[in-house]
Amino acid sequence: MGIMTGLLVTLFDGLYILIPHLYVPYSYPFLLITFNTLFWATIGGLSGCTLWFFLRNREDLQEKEDCYWVLFFLLPFSMMYGVLGRLYIHMPMGTVSYRESFFDHHLSFAWVSLILLFLVLYLRKRRNKRMFPSIFFTLEIVTVIFLFQFE
Repeated sequence: MGIMTGLLVTLFDGLYILIPHLYVPYSYPFLLITFNTLFWATIGGLSGCTLWFFLRNREDLQEKEDCYWVLFFLLPFSMMYGVLGRLYIHMPMGTVSYRESFFDHHLSFAWVSLILLFLVLYLRKRRNKRMFPSIFFTLEIVTVIFLFQFE
């Protein structure tokens, strides 16, 4: 799930390359893919290990696995992506940089929190139904990226 998240984040972060009159070094796409994939794969691996360490002896793990992935991966991803996306990194001369406000004008954090809360409640209620692999959280990951990316 971390590799998929890294590729989705790379896709949306790469859209900034398309801004006209923005200087983009030739190595930027390669560095973007490498960093995002490795970073989010590491976060996904740590989330999976944490999930395994805390819940390995629980009997209801198979029934609530989707709910646990929301708590152990989607929640940390949402918080980290939202906070790290607001950091201002000074770019060297010759590049165009935009200093964005740190205030969340569109309440993205509130919307993401409501979506994750709804998802947890929905998955807990749907316990008896057919399970689906965690790869199907792609829609939720894309929604979180959209909310933080285009505010």
